[in-house]
Amino acid sequence: MIEELINNLTEKLEKHYIFLDVAKKIKDILTHKENIKKYGNIKDPEVLATELTTHIQKISNDKHLAVLWFEKKIPDSKRSLLKNKEKLEEMKLIASQNAFGVYKLERLAGNVGYIDIRYFFDTNWGSKETLSFAMNYLANTDYIIFDLRNCKGGNPHTVTFVSSFLFDEEPVHLNSIYCREEEKTEEFWTVNVKGTLLPDTPIYVLTSGTTFSGGEEFAYNLQALNRATIIGERTAGGAHPGSPFKIHDHFEIFIPRGRAINPITETNWEGCGVTPDIETPADEALTHCHKTILEDVIKNTDGKRGRPYQKLLTEAKEALSGIEKKEDEMKDEIKTWIFQANPKKYRILDAIADDALDCWRVTRYKNKIKKGHNAIIWMSGKNAGIYAIMKIDSDPYIIETDGEKDEYALSLEYPSKMVAADLSMVKDLSDKPLLKAEIQDDPVLSELDIFKFSQATNFKITEEQWRVVCGMVGRF
Repeated sequence: MIEELINNLTEKLEKHYIFLDVAKKIKDILTHKENIKKYGNIKDPEVLATELTTHIQKISNDKHLAVLWFEKKIPDSKRSLLKNKEKLEEMKLIASQNAFGVYKLERLAGNVGYIDIRYFFDTNWGSKETLSFAMNYLANTDYIIFDLRNCKGGNPHTVTFVSSFLFDEEPVHLNSIYCREEEKTEEFWTVNVKGTLLPDTPIYVLTSGTTFSGGEEFAYNLQALNRATIIGERTAGGAHPGSPFKIHDHFEIFIPRGRAINPITETNWEGCGVTPDIETPADEALTHCHKTILEDVIKNTDGKRGRPYQKLLTEAKEALSGIEKKEDEMKDEIKTWIFQANPKKYRILDAIADDALDCWRVTRYKNKIKKGHNAIIWMSGKNAGIYAIMKIDSDPYIIETDGEKDEYALSLEYPSKMVAADLSMVKDLSDKPLLKAEIQDDPVLSELDIFKFSQATNFKITEEQWRVVCGMVGRF
């Protein structure tokens, strides 16, 4: 089975991947007998898919390249699975069940519009009506925040559609995509949309380290055109749109078939991500952004006469005061952190059992995590939950690994240098973990940041949430 799988995988890559030379390199490496043997020894199909993904991404430096395993048999198709009627109908259903990517739409204090977009679903699937409604709702506000911190991508035509509301009638060249198979470059210009155009409305875009693909394009295009202020974290770095292909009854591969070329920068965000104009941890980005806007609202409204302006001024001042009060309360409150491990990439339970978990990689909050703070070890996946309570024994520092893997690491890719903090065990909960379902039932813990930005590895936890955790696992 493994030889057939890899042969199908490399055949699809050579035919469709944007970089033919890289496709040939992947083929040479994967079809080597040692790799065939290594992958043949992996019995868990999900682990096999993860390992193949890690390997081909390491060779290509392309985060869009991914092998996926499905328990249900994948429909037969020699072309892109997006051309398969059964698969297409399934994806259209997913789109409608997820409100075509619009997870939240509201007016914030200060007459600030807010929209949380998780995916830019194809406009041919019905998203155009939902997105038009959302944009026309936002037209009534004085500022707009696009929250893309959990956006995983989408269709470039849909990115263009939403962006078109933010400019006037004069067409604007947003992006271009080159396709190797067709040997052509498609240009993406703003299009005519039904509703109010918003060329003068201040735009803010929130990003995280997991904002990907189409979400990154939206931010990158607007930033290049000086049309938006980007706030949050550097994005994931995937600029190669593509399609899924079947490579076995239960395996498919997503293959990038195009390469974005911005008309202003003449490059893209592949591998480097979108750098925010204002860098801040993702879970603080909305508060930071709203505070910045409220200060602007107050500055522009103060002194204006008339009841509507006075009402708006009062609302903005009260909201700003509430944010500042909460910030003051939080300054000395955060002394506990959640460190998350993916069991597909790290044998966290074995590390705990062997008493070998003596340090942790720090990504976010390296300037806030301190010696003496508490660490909650969280395992993601089907059995997600809290598996240990630990003490942080050092301030974060740089570790030189020279690429030598931790023995519990499953991923083929390992950094040569990283920031980490030392740990010591306080309470091992691996025999009786506090599972996600029980945690989410608690009204205080249901607000944990890990439930909002689940792809990160470091999360802060308030003193109140820490007390609840202590009560649930028992004092130690």
